This record gives sequence, C-alpha cells and structure tokens, in this order.
Amino acid sequence: MYWIVGAIRACLLGFWLLFIINTLMPFDGYWGLSIMAVGVLIMTLHLAELAVVYQRLVVVGRADRRDVVGVLLFGVLHWLPLLRNRTSKVNDHAEPNDVDKDDAP
Repeated sequence: MYWIVGAIRACLLGFWLLFIINTLMPFDGYWGLSIMAVGVLIMTLHLAELAVVYQRLVVVGRADRRDVVGVLLFGVLHWLPLLRNRTSKVNDHAEPNDVDKDDAP
C-alpha cells in the first residue's frame, strides 16, 4: 500500500513540475491549455481542502509551513496520515480508569 502512495506522490510531483514549466514556457496547443486547466483545478481543490483541514492540523501540532506546502502539493495523501497517526497515538496513551465504580467509597 505504501508503494502506491509513493507512486501517486511521484506522479503529482511530476505533474507540478510540468505545471511550473508550462507556466514559464507555455506548451503549444492542447497540452499547454490542458496542463494549466488541470493544475488550476487541483490547486483550487487543495486550497479548499487546506481551509477545511487546517484547524485539525493546528490541534495535532502539524500546521507549519512544510505541512501547508505538503497539503497544497499532495492533498489528502499528506494530511490524512498525519491525523491518523496523531489520533492513534492519543488513543494508545489513554489511561484506563483506576477506580471501578463498585470500589468507590
């Protein structure tokens, strides 16, 4: 499963590289227009995603510049593991109730 996420991340990085190159030196015809349209759409979705998820990232202490850029580049592939890891650590460290209700004075 991890190699699939890694492959998707590599594809996204490749796409963002193409998007930047297309912005600086536009490709001719359909390719240039398509890359620009898809890039703007993905960036708009990732900005909306960041607006929704940002407060949860602040709560888990992962709202620094690196994580914001990660959400803008990779979207759910970046923030979902952060939130899953943090919530599983919180649940693992939950202390059991030391006093049973029957033993209470």
